[in-house]
Amino acid sequence: MGELLDIFDKRGNKTGEKMKKEEAIKSGKLLKAFQIWIINSNSQVLVQKRASGRRHDAGMIDLLSGHVQSGELERQAVQREIKEELGPNAIKQKEFENIIKVGEEHIDFRDYGKQGNYIVPWFVLKLNRTINNKDLDLEEDEVDSIQWIDYETFKNMIKNKVPNMRIPKLPQIDTLLEKLDKIVYNQEQDQDR
Repeated sequence: MGELLDIFDKRGNKTGEKMKKEEAIKSGKLLKAFQIWIINSNSQVLVQKRASGRRHDAGMIDLLSGHVQSGELERQAVQREIKEELGPNAIKQKEFENIIKVGEEHIDFRDYGKQGNYIVPWFVLKLNRTINNKDLDLEEDEVDSIQWIDYETFKNMIKNKVPNMRIPKLPQIDTLLEKLDKIVYNQEQDQDR
């Protein structure tokens, strides 16, 4: 039947309307989609190359991201997406408790020549380790490959609008990166767990 998504109003409240994902994206309805920054003990960010068969932004560099499905809580969506894209053993169940929400923005990608009108919550999972390759089981329809990129290098890739990067350089990204700096460099404890 296809993934059903909840539709939101300008204040971020569910309207009660639900639509299939592709139909909702094309219509410009306000949806909820998230990104998660997975950062390891070496201050590296886990990035993926989107599968070449993807309908949107195939082959582009991205963070793990996805849509919050109808009736799903944001954190449930983040955990589901990690397990789907990286495999069920990549992140230990106890590590999911360390996911924190660092912000949320309304971004209408149609203003930048792309499809999608979203409320975008940003999450971070800071690991005290790197993920062992044997624990990965990448979802072939979603992810071609993953790699760890130094946090500062990845920030500069975003700021310099590197071609083939799915994360656009938007004003909201600067605010996010300031918050991430504090987390990556242990400058403050996080409050929204």
